Amino acid sequence: MFCPTCGKELPPNTLSCPSCAARMGNPIAMPQSDNGPLIRAVLVTLCCCLPCGVVGIVYACKAEGCAKAGDWAGMAKMRQRSKTWTLVGFIGGLITQVLGIGLQVLVALLENS
Repeated sequence: MFCPTCGKELPPNTLSCPSCAARMGNPIAMPQSDNGPLIRAVLVTLCCCLPCGVVGIVYACKAEGCAKAGDWAGMAKMRQRSKTWTLVGFIGGLITQVLGIGLQVLVALLENS
């Protein structure tokens, strides 16, 4: 089990963390690392919005580095930032595509009249 505050490994049935003195309500298990944020950021980069997708990729890679170093709080923060930038890129790309199609339709209608 690990301390939810500092991420240090704890002996079983510990009431407080010996490293940071945080009281233990429910010690947490070590989170599993996955490539979900990285895959989503790469897809947004390729399909929707290059600048926001690249930022999402950077934060996803930083999250992996934090996970390997045992910094679970840092990993969660970097994953959230990656998710935010990936979502911004997806929505921005979607809006850009809709506006582009709308503009093309408008131009086609104006040329025909």
